[in-house]
Amino acid sequence: MEEILLRVQKLEDEIKKEREINRLLQFQISSINDECIEKFNILNEKIDDIEQISQSLNKKIENILSSTESNTLNQENDENDDESTIYSESSDEESEDESEKDEDEEESKEEVIKKINTNEIFKKDLTFSKILDCVIDNKKPERMTYRNILINILKKMSKENILKLSSFNFKEEKVYSDNGYKWCEDIQLSIQDKDATKTLKEIIRLCEINKFSLLLKIQLSTKEIITYKSTK
Repeated sequence: MEEILLRVQKLEDEIKKEREINRLLQFQISSINDECIEKFNILNEKIDDIEQISQSLNKKIENILSSTESNTLNQENDENDDESTIYSESSDEESEDESEKDEDEEESKEEVIKKINTNEIFKKDLTFSKILDCVIDNKKPERMTYRNILINILKKMSKENILKLSSFNFKEEKVYSDNGYKWCEDIQLSIQDKDATKTLKEIIRLCEINKFSLLLKIQLSTKEIITYKSTK
């Protein structure tokens, strides 16, 4: 009888050990998943930064090319007045044609843009999306990224209200960690980054709470352009 009891006790101990091992394994798997998600969010933020720099460089290149073409045309006009007159007439016609084309293109673009409400916007896949335009209370943020727009809204709030009203995680000390915390000088808090969808939800939610007007124009990874507009 005692031998049987000892065996039962031994089996119970082994079962307890197995359960503890399983619990530890589940915890480690969950931690690894969370870390992967946060690193992916940080990577998305860096991609947004690169896209902003790329857009700025493209604009500068376009301005340089435009300036070069303008100088070339002026030199040709100085060489031959008669040809300049002919060219001017031709240029006017081309300019009108180009203007008409631009108008057609603008109309075409406007047709692609789809206005969307709060319920519909979160049904969209915002992965690798980028913000083309944003206006908060008639002011544009300096950088068109989800994180920077959220920080612009938080800057309008007191630290007490940020900690009370925001659904994001904050720490009052300076933190730079693998799980997404970054120190933000503007609000004197460390904020834990989230993905585009969760950040956009917080942007819209805080604008509603603070009665800020909000206009957003977003290009999805599919090149579809959507607009969201709220009022105070």
